[in-house]
Amino acid sequence: VNIKLSSDGGSTFPINLASNISNDGSETFTVPNNQSSSCRVRVVSTSDQNVYGDSPSFIIQDQITTSGEWQVIGNIALTGTQNPLSISINNSKAYVSRNSNRLTVLDLNNNSEIANISFGSYTSSTLGKTGILGNRAYVALSNLGSNGQVAEINTDNNSVNNYIPVGADPWGVATYNNKVYVTNNVWWSNGDPSTVKVIDTNSNSVIATINVGINPNSIAIDPSTGKAFVTNGNYLSKSVSVINTNNNSVIATVSMPNEPR
Repeated sequence: VNIKLSSDGGSTFPINLASNISNDGSETFTVPNNQSSSCRVRVVSTSDQNVYGDSPSFIIQDQITTSGEWQVIGNIALTGTQNPLSISINNSKAYVSRNSNRLTVLDLNNNSEIANISFGSYTSSTLGKTGILGNRAYVALSNLGSNGQVAEINTDNNSVNNYIPVGADPWGVATYNNKVYVTNNVWWSNGDPSTVKVIDTNSNSVIATINVGINPNSIAIDPSTGKAFVTNGNYLSKSVSVINTNNNSVIATVSMPNEPR
């Protein structure tokens, strides 16, 4: 039999991997550097080219060597000219906040773009970060004055379900225990306090407001302790606020040498 290679999903098999070998069920051969994500191997008769079997699809790519450092293994192109601002990943999907009012959804199983979501009710908004909870994504919509919003998205069909008002300049988003925590990334000097809003996802309403440091931009929650950590990025604060999510109170403020982001 002959063993042939296809790099176009099985449409053609132009490459011979082995010729006129015994049909004994196994063979060792060298795979050429024909890089493709849609490769197949076919076993055919030497005499009449009768097909004995095709392999499942597989990928050929450059060998990745590790030396204690992260390796870039690929790039995913985004359509349009909007710059990516932040990314959240959940359940083999990535949610990329971009400028000009667009959230791009990527399928990480095949590194493809599967949806673009815009927020027609707030076309002038700047997208902050995204938090995921079950089959819902929560996206901060900033640049709306004191009328900042969090958009609730159904991740099953990538549609916008609701908008939740959260005050000025929402930016950082984290989810925990059926609640969404959103930072109001503002300066005290403009009349708006720097706070974290707590949203109950059952009612889609703000149930608590927590005062933190100036310019709270990012928030992360440790699920093992239920503590939330908020970076206060203004040079007057230069700190991290630690929140007990059981009672939504600040239990510590940790000074930092520089402005944390």
